[in-house]
Parts: sequence; C-alpha cells; structure tokens
Amino acid sequence: VIGRSFYHGVLEQISDTGIVLDRQLNSLQRAELIREAARVPELEYIFQHDLTREAAYNSILLRERREYHLRVGEAVEKLFNDRLEENAHLLAHHFHQGGDDERALKYSVLAGDVAARLYANDEAITHYTLAIEIARQGDSSSEQMIALYMARGRAQEVSGQHDEALSGYRELEDLGRKTQDAVLEMAALVPMITIHSTLSGRPDADMARTLSARSLVLAQELGDHSSEAKTLWNNLLLEILAADDYYKAIEFGERSLEIARQYDLKEQLAFTLQDLARAYVAVERFPEAKVAVDGAREYWRATGNMTMLADNLFNAAGVLYAQLDFDGAWDFVQEGLEISRSIGSVHLEVIALADSVQYHMNSGEIGRALGATEEGLKKLNEIVGSDFITAYLLAIAATVYGLIGMGDAAIEKALLATNLIDPRRRWSFNAPLALGYTITGRLPEAEETLQTLYQQPRFESKRHLDYFGIITPMADLVRGEFLLAKKEYQQILDYDLSAHGLTGNMPASLVLPDLLRIKGQALAALGHTREASETLDGALEMAEARSSKLSIWRILFELSEVAALENRHEDSDQLLQRSREMIDYLTARCGNDEAREGFLDHPAVRRALGGE
Repeated sequence: VIGRSFYHGVLEQISDTGIVLDRQLNSLQRAELIREAARVPELEYIFQHDLTREAAYNSILLRERREYHLRVGEAVEKLFNDRLEENAHLLAHHFHQGGDDERALKYSVLAGDVAARLYANDEAITHYTLAIEIARQGDSSSEQMIALYMARGRAQEVSGQHDEALSGYRELEDLGRKTQDAVLEMAALVPMITIHSTLSGRPDADMARTLSARSLVLAQELGDHSSEAKTLWNNLLLEILAADDYYKAIEFGERSLEIARQYDLKEQLAFTLQDLARAYVAVERFPEAKVAVDGAREYWRATGNMTMLADNLFNAAGVLYAQLDFDGAWDFVQEGLEISRSIGSVHLEVIALADSVQYHMNSGEIGRALGATEEGLKKLNEIVGSDFITAYLLAIAATVYGLIGMGDAAIEKALLATNLIDPRRRWSFNAPLALGYTITGRLPEAEETLQTLYQQPRFESKRHLDYFGIITPMADLVRGEFLLAKKEYQQILDYDLSAHGLTGNMPASLVLPDLLRIKGQALAALGHTREASETLDGALEMAEARSSKLSIWRILFELSEVAALENRHEDSDQLLQRSREMIDYLTARCGNDEAREGFLDHPAVRRALGGE
C-alpha cells in the first residue's frame, strides 16, 4: 500500500499493536522479497521486484486498502510534518485512495505547485488533473476551480500541449454555462483567446475575435477589470498575429496598460508591456519598445518567472538588434538560452538559437549561424505541433543561404517554410524566397514573391512586420538586389532611404550599408562614378563601424570596381586586396564544405577572386 519503497517509521505508525515489526522485516529480507534502500535520513526499504508488491497489494480487500491508504497518509503527514512539500505527491495519492477528498485535494494542489515551480510540467499536469477531478465531485468555490484549471493550463501551455490546454479551458467554460456561473466562463475565455492569438499557440484569428468579443462584453458586465485588461491585451496579440494594423495593436495595448495601472494589476501590466514592445518594434518606435520590454523584465526577474523572463530577453534582443547594439543583444540571447535550458523548455531554446543567427551573421560566423538553425531544427523533433517555429527556423536558414549567394538552397528552405504555415501568413517569410529567386535568375518569380511584401506595385511602403530575427529587415535589401538584376537603376535611385536612417532623423537600419552599396552600384552603372564612390565610401564607413563582415567584403569589391572605372588602378588594387582578405576570413568560417563552396560560387566572389 505504501509503495515500491517505504519508510520504517511509517510502518511503525500503521502496524497493529503486538506485531514484532523488525522480526517480520528481517524475515522478508531473508526471503529476498525486500531489501534496505537507505538508512539516512530515514531507514527505508524497497521491494526487490515490483510484481511482488503488486501481488501483495492485490491480495488486500478494497475496504482494507482504503483503510491502509488513509493510515499511511496520516503517518506520512505526522512523521514528515516539516517536509510536506517534498512528500505532497505521496500524501495526495494515499488520501485519494483512502477516500479523504479534502486532504487529497489539498496535497494534489501542493504537489502540482511544487512540480510547476521546478518546471516538471508533466508531473504538475498529473497532480492538477487529480485535483480538478476531486474538486468537481465536491462543492469547491468558483475561485478554486478557476485556480486549478488555470494552473493546469499554464503547465500544458509551457510544455507545448496547446490542444490539451484548450480542451481544459473549454471544459471550464462548459462548467460555467451549466452552472450559470459567468465568472467561470469569463476565466476560461481569456486563455483560449491568448492561445488563438499567438503564433506559438494555435493561431486562429477568426476564433480569437469571436471569443474576444464575448469576453470583453462579459468582463464589462461583471465589472471584472482584470479580465478586461487581459482581453484588451489579447486583442493586442490578435492584431500582431493578423499583421495588418500595428497601430491598432498599440491602441489595444495602451488601453490594457491604462486599466492595469489603474487597478494595480502588476502581472497583467508586465504581460501587456512585453507584447506592446513587439508592436512598437514593428512600427520602428524603438525607444518606446525598449522602455516597455525593460519594464516587463523587471517584473519577471522580481517574481522569478523564468519562462517569461527568457521570452522577454529574446524580445529585448530584437529591440537591441534593431538599434545596432549587437553585443548587448547577444548578451540577452545567451542569458535567455541558459534559462531555457535550465527549465527544460525546448521551445524557448529554439527561439534563442534562432535569435543567435543575427549576431553570428554580422560577425561573419556563417558556420555558427547555419549550425544554430540545424541544431534548432533537430530539437524541434521533441515538440508536437511545432509547424510555425519550424517554418521560422527554415526561413532563417533560407536567409543565411541567400546572403552567402546559395540561391537554390535558399529557395528549398524557404519553400519548406512557407508550406508549413497558414497561407495568410506566408508573406512574412517571402523575403528569403525572393532573394533565392533573384540569385538564380528567376526574376518573374522573384517579382511576384517580392510584391507580397509591399503595398504598391513599385515596391514602396513596405508592410510592417513583427520581429522575425534576421528576416525582419530583409525586404528592402532583396528589393534592391532584384532591381539590380533587372538593371532598373533609376528606380533604385528613386527610393527614399530616409526611412532607414540615412538623414539621421531616426536610427540607421540594419541593412542601410547594403542599401547604400546597391545605390552605389546603380550610380556606377549609370556612369555617375564620383557619386557612386562617395556613396560606397559612406556604406563602408557604416559597415566597418558595425563590424558587419558580410557587408564589408562586397562594398570593398564594388569600390574597387568604381576605382577601376575612374582609372585609379592603385586604389582599385588595394581595395580588391582588402576585399579578398575579407572573403578569405568568411570562407574560413563557413563551417562546412557545402557552405564554403556555395559562398565561393557567389558571382561577385568569383569576380573578386578573378574567376570571371
């Protein structure tokens, strides 16, 4: 009854008076049915074979089993009164089997809380499920039912079991309807909306909007300010998911913040700030994004919520990448990766690996960038229902291949990525696909793909995009490469680069050195060599200030070409030599033969090395 292993002290407590316990235990040891397992901190025995224990257990009448379980539970509770958390799972089991629902519920919840704190999510789910079963058979309050369903749902969501979490929330919603308890129904709606409003959950904008409309009305009818703030936060997530109107997302987020601040809803304030930062990044309001994400991080650190802290660190890295603080971003990514591994979250670990790619590519560590995507894709085999994050990693890999000139590999990875996600969201990952088509000379397909990233036929007014790592700034870079391939030089010059920080009115964008390089190439092609040289000089200065190795070699090569056109042959030779040295640096860091050969086959690399 006690279990496969059992303490001597517990046996003493439950044994009938007159039984010579030690003599019986010695006899069982001589018969090799049990053996000593430990003496410290308590004398403990264990059955030699579990089948022996099962046979003994099955020989006990059901009525006697219940009595023994109850006695064992009471003995453990008495003997280990100072270690109840450690033994909560045993107490829950024995009191449940013994028919003491009150104490079984108490210790099931405690065991679930202990497991959840240790990120042992499967164990937490098991304990909370037992607690829910017991609570539904009794007269538990609405508050307790909500707490139990929310606790189990959180554990399921953290471990990637979104379908199971939704099923549990629907169960709570149904319970609210059957008992005409609007509070239960309200509590169930909010997390369902969250799951349907997030890319890492079960994104379904139509379902989320339907649930959100019900939730907001219900929250206002109940005067439930917490749920109202949560619903507005969910609407923020929903608009980010839809990717149509980030200003509307910001409006929802700021309304949620207002309510959270007014009613001192500290946790909700942190959730809203964290996701509001994403909307600010999408519309390039980087200072506000930094304030928001920093504010949320302060709360997660203070409360010890490691899951949300890791997620916050990755969001913060995106803000710093956008502000060109590569070292600061890398520090956040590394801390987030360490936390993700410590709590056993494969999902967050994969996001960390994806976010590391931008740092590695800026440093010219091509092999490390590709290695991070490969490691992430392998780890995703451990997660059920990971289509979006898999697509994200594939699109990042496609971007890396495109940036080193491997067009076919870029197309292959990008198509795999876009085929995994909702057609309405595919445009988000189309930049690396368009780049692959451009590199391989498939310009009609490149044009069709590129058009999805812009709102006008001339590729102006780029669509806003949530932070997707290295993919985020790619659209205008791909546009430039495409127009170079089409020899549409004047159209390149017509584009206004002030939105990328050229005029100093806003922070310079990640791709500005390459956009200037493309502009310089267009000027040179039109015969404006002096302007081309000045433009390329500016691009080089900017790239070198950032140590952007992958940009530097190409700018040096194009400067060499312009110098040759101007008959500055000595300058041309020196620039070409510097370009070749940078190519050698990058070649040594490709990581594998396939990437190395692909990079060396880049048309501009071949020209720089004298192969064409």
